[in-house]
Amino acid sequence: MKLLEVEKLNIKFNILDGVVNAVNEVSFEINKGEVLGVVGESGSGKSVTFLSLFGLIPQPPGEIVSGKAIYKSENLLDMNKKKLLKLRAEEIGFIYQDPLTSLNPVLRIISQIIESPVLNRKLTKAEAISEAKILLKRVGISDVENNYNSYPHQFSGGMRQRAMIAMAIANKPNILIADEPTTALDVTIQAQILEVMANLSKEFGTAVIVITHNLGVVARYADNVNVMYAGKVIERASAANLYETPHHPYTVGLLNSVPRLDQGRDEKLIPIEGNPPDLANLPPGCSFNPRCDFRVDKCLEEYPEVSSAGNGHTVACWEWENVIKRERSAV
Repeated sequence: MKLLEVEKLNIKFNILDGVVNAVNEVSFEINKGEVLGVVGESGSGKSVTFLSLFGLIPQPPGEIVSGKAIYKSENLLDMNKKKLLKLRAEEIGFIYQDPLTSLNPVLRIISQIIESPVLNRKLTKAEAISEAKILLKRVGISDVENNYNSYPHQFSGGMRQRAMIAMAIANKPNILIADEPTTALDVTIQAQILEVMANLSKEFGTAVIVITHNLGVVARYADNVNVMYAGKVIERASAANLYETPHHPYTVGLLNSVPRLDQGRDEKLIPIEGNPPDLANLPPGCSFNPRCDFRVDKCLEEYPEVSSAGNGHTVACWEWENVIKRERSAV
């Protein structure tokens, strides 16, 4: 069941030096119970895309130029601030990168989890505390009876992130947006946090959006993946298809920069040469062309059309068929 459909979203930021085109013609959809991974380097437009949908970018300097975002038959971009605030409070959950700066340091964990259910779901304090304890146990907090009344600084980084997840799902949201939720955590805790979110998606039918710069983070848990570069979705596919047969040179580069279990000790990670483009001064043609091994003359002149490669796999690259051929020959 389609829950959110975004069509041709364009966002710009007006700065002293000109205009930053942060999001360009972005279209995607997410279904109830789906885990969507959104990956790309810093500055690719990942976070701005989703924060803008729910009125969380400053305007000005930010400006939603055009597009639609249909949620429950309504365009989010046409909603007034009061309605968006109510929607965020009741139906959308957010998990941020650093829980220590997101949690209030002078309030106990339990007080922060129950605040929204008491205000928005009209639960009594006792009912909300009872539910919160169940949530804390479900997200993997051990010895809940002794820990639920702690302050944020008394929790480890992994425990704080689990508490943030409990707080984000306390209102049983339809959509959960996790923005770089595992960046500050070690690999073992990363896997545990992602598994918690994936299980919650299956249990409650919550649509989970995981925003990250690391393709390895979403490899196991995402159903579908959007790869973003320079404000555009350049490739979209199921996680299985994307990892098995990446079609865009940038996606290949991201995968080559992630350590693999089958990688030999002497094998080195292959970085993507160069830097992401200046969004206020994008190169002509394909934005990735200065860093691309596959570029041809056409790449320098025209931005590639979005091509369908079958099975819901789409890619914006003139040379995507040659990318596949080289990747298959390298196996």
